[in-house]
Amino acid sequence: MAAGRFAGTKVNWPSLLERFPLKDDANLSKVLTLKKNHEAFLRRLAVLPEKAPAIDWAAYKSKISPAFVDAIKQKYEAISVPYPKSNVDDLINNSEKENDQKVANCKAGNLKLVAELEEELKALDSKLPIEEMTIQEYKQAYPDVGPSVSHPTPHPHDDPDNNREWRIYIAAADKGDKSVPRPVG
Repeated sequence: MAAGRFAGTKVNWPSLLERFPLKDDANLSKVLTLKKNHEAFLRRLAVLPEKAPAIDWAAYKSKISPAFVDAIKQKYEAISVPYPKSNVDDLINNSEKENDQKVANCKAGNLKLVAELEEELKALDSKLPIEEMTIQEYKQAYPDVGPSVSHPTPHPHDDPDNNREWRIYIAAADKGDKSVPRPVG
């Protein structure tokens, strides 16, 4: 069968699917279409004989001039179509090795990143949970995060009456006025 010539040429579908981004249905359908067409081609190729059927020159000589048939037979047998040699095998193999090296480097880099993130997670787990921190503890733990507040407001922070009383008290305290009572809360 003709498929014997192509036995060494196989598509590594798992490797292809691993490298191909299949995040959306359009890419997945393209890959599945490619695979279906490839399999259909191999099926059509498998039914073809390894060599073309022999020509019955005697049957042609009985119907056409024998001299003409002999001339055509001589020219036909002189034709030699060599199977083309691949001039890109080395390029493909080198590219495959480079790609494998890049994948290995990416995996190693990802492992390093994962280790760094795990260390950061352990450091965060060792700290007091944010829900249990006071504003001062939060500012000490995370000095670069959030707004810079010189006079933090007490909980609940969105209570306008409570915040107004604290602002009045803080303004008076900054001026040195001790007559304003400290708000409760």
